[in-house]
Amino acid sequence: MKGIWVCGVLLSLATAWAVDARRSPVLAQSASKTCSVEGAKVVDAYKAPAPTEQAAAGKAQAPGAADRKVQLGDTVAVEVEKGEALVSEACRKKPIVLFLNGLPLKGVTALPAADTPPATWKFVLRITDDSRETWSVLLGRPDFGRRKMTAGLGFEDQAPLESDNTPVLEVAVLPTLWIAIWGAIFLLMLAVFVCLARNTNIIRGGTSNASAPAGASPAYSLSKSQGAWWFFVILAAYLLIGIVTGDFSNSMMTGLALNTCMPLYSGRPF
Repeated sequence: MKGIWVCGVLLSLATAWAVDARRSPVLAQSASKTCSVEGAKVVDAYKAPAPTEQAAAGKAQAPGAADRKVQLGDTVAVEVEKGEALVSEACRKKPIVLFLNGLPLKGVTALPAADTPPATWKFVLRITDDSRETWSVLLGRPDFGRRKMTAGLGFEDQAPLESDNTPVLEVAVLPTLWIAIWGAIFLLMLAVFVCLARNTNIIRGGTSNASAPAGASPAYSLSKSQGAWWFFVILAAYLLIGIVTGDFSNSMMTGLALNTCMPLYSGRPF
């Protein structure tokens, strides 16, 4: 009986040893495929010139002070030292994203690198569904100044690459040119509306006073006046959001603007 017990123990130990021997190469292979970017560092970040500008220049130029000023729609170039680690076999399938102020811009992935090994990664500043919340933090409380933001890159589920001297970009929240254009259009619409309100019945339609002379204009309609007021308030907010984010497809704002217009055409006194 004791011999059977000893044989059972030896058989169990042999089985455990065989399983461990088979698992060890697998674990070693898995460890060797762990994505590691040790040694890779961000050297610089600046506004990448447009293809036409680069062709006119004929060769790459060192970034100056003006190259740090960017806004939505621009392309940012990030120079990396020992960037070959980012495209190693273990890391190749992981998307590389841009970091601003230490926050990952998910969905803002790097454009294919032109050099081998990759030393410069380029990103187009745009708002994606995944990065919308991060952009809200970065662009909240918009003003006409430029905000200094640290720039870097890395994988979305990891911290950004280290840098001996973290580059800083100056990001414009409100583009002055588009603010001037849309502001002029808005003021023109408001002036035309005020002129129509004074000389037509566009916001009139209420019941006139019984003592009013014949041919007198109808009373102002409270519902139409409120509709006109909120129409311009929402339109201004809608334009501001669109100018800051570059997204004019906000369905909620579109619906509110359309609903606000309804009282102007209802023809019913309030």
